[in-house]
Amino acid sequence: MESKEEFWEIFLNELQKKLSPDCSFTRIEVPKINAVHQGIAISIANKDMVQASAVIYRDQIYDQWKKSRDWERLFTNLERDIQRAPDTVNMLIETCESYENAKNYLQPLVINYENNKSLLGRIPYQREQDLACGLQMIREGHRMIVSNGILEKWGNKPFKTMYEAAVSQAMKKNEPMLFNMASLIAGIETDDNIVGKPRENEENIFYVLTNREKSFASFYMLLPEIQEKLYDRFGSFYVLPSSIHETLIIPKKNIHDLYGNVEETQCAETLQEMVMSINRSEVLPQERLSDHIYQYDGKQLQCLDKGKVISFSDRKPQPKL
Repeated sequence: MESKEEFWEIFLNELQKKLSPDCSFTRIEVPKINAVHQGIAISIANKDMVQASAVIYRDQIYDQWKKSRDWERLFTNLERDIQRAPDTVNMLIETCESYENAKNYLQPLVINYENNKSLLGRIPYQREQDLACGLQMIREGHRMIVSNGILEKWGNKPFKTMYEAAVSQAMKKNEPMLFNMASLIAGIETDDNIVGKPRENEENIFYVLTNREKSFASFYMLLPEIQEKLYDRFGSFYVLPSSIHETLIIPKKNIHDLYGNVEETQCAETLQEMVMSINRSEVLPQERLSDHIYQYDGKQLQCLDKGKVISFSDRKPQPKL
């Protein structure tokens, strides 16, 4: 048995045999970042109500099984996860009951616009370049994307207001950091890497813009205050969308150290080809941000495709209710 499809059907048949009489499951398809995931929702009867207790995704359970190909271990771990799931679900439900409950756990989420049309039909967001900016709740390591239903529960508060508050909160809790790539790879992280901190002899080609936790930090590249600080430090620069967690900053003044004395358009094309290649070979599908690159010239962030600036007319907040 090699394919996910074969595994999935065998797994569901075995699960049906092992579930207690008060449990059942339903096949579902869930829009996630850059993909639609197949899975099941397991429900457990609780007196007079039925409460969803766990969602299991095919790809995740298949990856677990491949590590050991041990069915007994797989179902033992699954039983443990199902028992824990109601507490997690109830915690997230309680958190999203009101904006006041949720606001301290809200964080920005930036994803690719074109690759997430299905998901974007279910969540409030605002368009930025070829990207979409939404909101997510993160509490005790568990994450939930804010949906249109949640927004309605919060009284349809203006999305822009909530997003700006989440950005401000994220910058205070998990400040933006800038590392030169060589130091980051070497595991050297010092306090003088804060964005905007002036340095002498800026000769590095690649810098990583992220946060202390290196998690969901791509939104920093869209903030005018961050763009201005980077411009003050480097002059004009390119932004390469490494993932939803970080972006790469390349000062244009140093680009010739990488590609020699070539035209700027050719440099941009080569950088985009590099991004596309790395997206396919090294970045998890759910963490890919964009196949385009960006540049900042002191005035505005511009999206580039094949070395040319492309524009997007739809830039207004678009909560879909």
